Amino acid sequence: MLSISRLQKTVGMAVGLLVLLSGNIPIPQHTDHTFRVYIEDGVEIAKTSERAKYTEPLFTYEPVLQLVQDSTDLESLLYRPGRFTSGLDGCFYVMDRGNHRVAVFDNNGQFIRSFGGEGEGPGTFRILAYQALHDGVLHIRDGNLNRTTRMMLDGTVINILTRPRHTRGARRYVLSNGRQLLLHKRTNYDWNNYWQAGAFTIVDAEMNTLVYAETDSVLIQVYGANPAVEGHTYWLVRFIGYPCSDYSPTHGIYLSDGQTPVINHYNDAGNLVRRIVLDIPSIPVTRKERRGIFAEYNQKVLERTGRQRQMAIASRDNLIFPDVKGWWSEMMIDDHGFIWLAVVADEETKDVQAIGTLCDIISPEGEYLGRTRLPARFDKCVVINGTVCATLTDSELDENKPTVFLIRSAVEGLKYPN
Repeated sequence: MLSISRLQKTVGMAVGLLVLLSGNIPIPQHTDHTFRVYIEDGVEIAKTSERAKYTEPLFTYEPVLQLVQDSTDLESLLYRPGRFTSGLDGCFYVMDRGNHRVAVFDNNGQFIRSFGGEGEGPGTFRILAYQALHDGVLHIRDGNLNRTTRMMLDGTVINILTRPRHTRGARRYVLSNGRQLLLHKRTNYDWNNYWQAGAFTIVDAEMNTLVYAETDSVLIQVYGANPAVEGHTYWLVRFIGYPCSDYSPTHGIYLSDGQTPVINHYNDAGNLVRRIVLDIPSIPVTRKERRGIFAEYNQKVLERTGRQRQMAIASRDNLIFPDVKGWWSEMMIDDHGFIWLAVVADEETKDVQAIGTLCDIISPEGEYLGRTRLPARFDKCVVINGTVCATLTDSELDENKPTVFLIRSAVEGLKYPN
């Protein structure tokens, strides 16, 4: 195991922030915080009013291990590593995207073996787009082949989950009685904009739809040119929330539109059983933010010529703005039932590789606890057994550093396992 002092030099600014967060400072509870649970039309409502329960940070992170990259052992080297996770066997399973495989390291960070590889056959991949670990089974989605491979931790293929035609890019999970759960998004284009709704579908063994549910459709992206014609797209309104979802075999299905502070909670039968409501005032979009977006858009117009410029001008002149900022862009349910939500429009995390991702944290009971920071980009973190597995980037070397952090509660009485 690497020493903490050596690891701090490796991960740079990220660890510097974590040290600042590690002080044993009492976190006050807001006196005007209220939380209540009641039944409305047969659905449980978990409602947090006014403020979050605690001020940040809720958790601190102690780096305990960095996976070893040995330049003399080419097989151990990772290329574009993504999300990774830990198994009950104590090993770490890394989505090695550039090498189209899963690399396995022991609990000392030493490379053991790998499985997978580039291809279209069983157990091989084109683009490893997502990884989840449930009950000792890896779920690996291939973004190119549009399928999910279920594998044992030794690399044995259990089965390959195919997709219905209408749910391209879905994450897939096996339910009981031959059913599959597909977490996906429904998209809708017009000439200038891109609308999206978070959705899930439950299908039977013949791929017939049993249950379909979705959030309200929200504007998430603006195009400077029609994607069907030119294909030139770019993010513009960065404070817009993004539909997000996640699934836990223990805790169920969660769905949010990302624009409003509401999460719908469904059971494995697809029935809405709970609605988590954060009754907190929304944040308006300022004139300064609008002016900044128009200035950026005008710059894009100047950079284009001919028909692309005409289309960009048309998009600018028909630009739609929300009145308020969105809330979340991504969601993660950890194995203890805590809900982690990546906050949009976080001005302090422009260098997300260095200082992590600001998150809203909701308890398993549905109470809004407050905000904390994950030590890395949200899409490169997973929380398993009370630890965070995160892929950091060294700002000086531009190298990925897969690192394991121990979560510690910064709040006395906060029931999170240490």
